[in-house]
Amino acid sequence: MVIAIGGLVVAVGALVVAFLSWRSAHSSARIARRALEISEAEHNQRERERSARARLAVDAEVVNFEPDEHGVLWLRGVRMLLVRIELTNTGDRNAGRTTVAVAFPLAVEKKEFIRWCNATEDMLPDDPERAARVGDSYVLRRTLAEVGRGLDETLFASAYVARTPLGEVVDFPLRVRVPAEGAEGETVVDLPLKLGRPP
Repeated sequence: MVIAIGGLVVAVGALVVAFLSWRSAHSSARIARRALEISEAEHNQRERERSARARLAVDAEVVNFEPDEHGVLWLRGVRMLLVRIELTNTGDRNAGRTTVAVAFPLAVEKKEFIRWCNATEDMLPDDPERAARVGDSYVLRRTLAEVGRGLDETLFASAYVARTPLGEVVDFPLRVRVPAEGAEGETVVDLPLKLGRPP
């Protein structure tokens, strides 16, 4: 009888050890599954971040003169044109270093007067960048550290326009180019302006 009880105690002990081993293995498997899920989620997040792109929408317009029904800006004498450039990032991430380049035709009064300014046409004293001749235009550049996702950036550029011949209409095309790090290509906006001097 003592042997039977001893055998029973050994059997119960073996069952307890087996149960504890099974429970430990089950717990380890659950922890391993959870660690794998976390690792997969982190990997998927990194892939989304890697494939995310900034998308810049650019709008540009002359804001201090209204064109007539034919799109002609009628100017008397030498006048300053104020161009508003609005950048909006509609993408999935911030755009990195962004360059805004505004190309003015050579028909400006003086390239020295092509400047970045504010909405009231005051020159920006802290912006030393000047326009440089590139081919058949003067190009004014400005670099932004970044354009945040869902945020708008508004810039103003100005140039004095030379007097056009009396009663004539001349083409005055402007082009705004905006390449940005992390964005889907370069954004380009053309403003096919026409200037005239009323008779």
